[in-house]
Amino acid sequence: MKLAYFCCHPEHLKLGALSVASVKKHMPHIEIVHLTDEHTHALAGADTVFRFDTTGNYWKRYWTAAAALDGDILLVGTDTIFRRDISEVFEQSFDVALPHIADKKWRYDAGTIFSRSPAFFKKMAESKLSEISNDELFGEGVTRFLAEFHRHCIFGRFPATGLAGELIEIPGKIYSYVPKAADDPGIQSCAIVHYRGPRKKWMSAEWVQKGVESWN
Repeated sequence: MKLAYFCCHPEHLKLGALSVASVKKHMPHIEIVHLTDEHTHALAGADTVFRFDTTGNYWKRYWTAAAALDGDILLVGTDTIFRRDISEVFEQSFDVALPHIADKKWRYDAGTIFSRSPAFFKKMAESKLSEISNDELFGEGVTRFLAEFHRHCIFGRFPATGLAGELIEIPGKIYSYVPKAADDPGIQSCAIVHYRGPRKKWMSAEWVQKGVESWN
């Protein structure tokens, strides 16, 4: 199993170092991969660094970099903290597994992807997702991104890609929990905390102060 981060922003490296430390605490056996450009420093604690061309759209590079990996892959953001081993997910049969989040409009947030299908990431790189710039991922840009992602990913199948394979859902409250507050009690029972958007401040302040030992 490989756990991969796509990170090309110096500020995100600080969060990434916290995330990596939490992974190593609970899953010291897995390979941690940093997907990045030619200029960004290596993520602290990464076992392997893959560097890619910096030209082109951010999301085009994101999906293309992920497609270069094979085997059991967990692609996550640097704004995640692991509270326990999650390798049991790969005991299930699937090509892609996505956490089903508690959101009125969207089933998935695309921030945590379990995959055995490089072809899936390649199809994403060829889709309209790769036409959305990173600068647009605010407000209406988020809506466009998630709408396009959901056009490609419907429970059990990949309708817009023609890709053969099986997509399954796993509980978002366990595998991609988005806290409502810094001290949200739901954090205690999840496996992966996703400090999405403005919640990153809770991760960078709270966890830096308390240290790695407080993650369990």
